[in-house]
Amino acid sequence: MDDRELQCVQETVAERLNRQQTAIHDPCNHMAFVCSPIGTVPKAGGKIRPINHRSWPRKGDESINYGIDSEKVTLKYETLDPLFETIYNFHGPHTHLWKGYLKDAYYHIFASRDAPLLGFHLDGVNTIDCTLNLGGKSSPFLFNYFAEGLHWILSSFGLAVSHYLDDFFGLCHISRSAAVLCLFKGVCLSLGIAGSEKKTMRGSPLEILGIQVDSITATAWSSEERKSV
Repeated sequence: MDDRELQCVQETVAERLNRQQTAIHDPCNHMAFVCSPIGTVPKAGGKIRPINHRSWPRKGDESINYGIDSEKVTLKYETLDPLFETIYNFHGPHTHLWKGYLKDAYYHIFASRDAPLLGFHLDGVNTIDCTLNLGGKSSPFLFNYFAEGLHWILSSFGLAVSHYLDDFFGLCHISRSAAVLCLFKGVCLSLGIAGSEKKTMRGSPLEILGIQVDSITATAWSSEERKSV
């Protein structure tokens, strides 16, 4: 890692230690400490974020991800088709799109029993993740159980909602859009999870999963950011 990447990892780990989402490994723990490399991956806007390489080593059967049965953690992601169908049937100036995003989504799901398997070495210290994390083969599948629960709660209030892991979105009457966001934020607060204020919004057009969607004209197009990828 270069200096910028190392600083990003150090700051994130320090923050997670403070939240008890990461811990210093206890050598007295009866489970063997399994260490995987830690590094960074790029984010939109030139930013980076830490990731654990749970598929290391690539050869052989020693990696954490190798021991996870792919058939048991296969996840079929929701598409935008249901939203597009709703827009097709109800589009017009009376509509608003809304979206809500869960911040640091995987970090809300604790996996303390398996924590010694989620180890990494940083600044001379053996450290373990106590939550799901990026790089784990089963993380999306396990997190989606939680996301489905949040989806069900929102639906129980009569809200038409779709979700793609930590992205929640839907169509509503323009007079209800502010209340919809309040509901989303309130449910998240009640469950003790952090929503992203920056990525929780309403209006039309609105970017959803990298696609610009307009519920007034019933049109959709690729965002400029996606075109440049």
